[in-house]
Amino acid sequence: MPPLAEEREHTSNEHDRASRHVLLTRIAGLLSVPLLPAVEAAQAADRAVFLVPGDTIEVTPGHGLGALSPSRILGGILPAMFVGTKAIAHGLVDPAAACPPEWSHWMAEETSDCVLRGYTAFTRNDAFRAGRLLLTHGPARLKDVCGKAGLSQAVVRNEAELAAALALEDPDSLARCGLVLEQDLVDVITYSVGSAQLRGERISYWGQQNLTKD
Repeated sequence: MPPLAEEREHTSNEHDRASRHVLLTRIAGLLSVPLLPAVEAAQAADRAVFLVPGDTIEVTPGHGLGALSPSRILGGILPAMFVGTKAIAHGLVDPAAACPPEWSHWMAEETSDCVLRGYTAFTRNDAFRAGRLLLTHGPARLKDVCGKAGLSQAVVRNEAELAAALALEDPDSLARCGLVLEQDLVDVITYSVGSAQLRGERISYWGQQNLTKD
């Protein structure tokens, strides 16, 4: 088994860093391999290491990361960053709305009957139109699809609050990752489900999330 390396962090989230340190230490011990200093994903593709990235890796044509096969990475490789987020759970506000070339209209149609009322938008204008439709049913929640642990979310109750929240969105990030707008819920129970594979072994899980004070 090759030595273990983590992808170099690009976040200032202390909780994420602490959690990753524990995870990396345990994986290195489980595999009985040394833990190397952090590297860029592109460097890991050219080295004999097992990579634990901080997030799903986006691989565009000609990127050169295809050498990171499932046997050499604990994580996933996607053609566009939004594909690995909650953005794919909702459809666009209308068929003419802006979206990346990798967007699947079929996916949104297939999930429409098992998700909350909501939309995914890739521009401020489309997000505003989607938000106005949602506000006719009550408060709406805006979710940064790259946010974690309930962070980077906002609840809006009228068009003025919607416009103010959207003014804070970066257009470039919005075009690349998207923004989810959903009906707002209170007193919710959130369940998690997932699966991970390491050295030929797979573990799957499901459970109920709990809220804590920040």
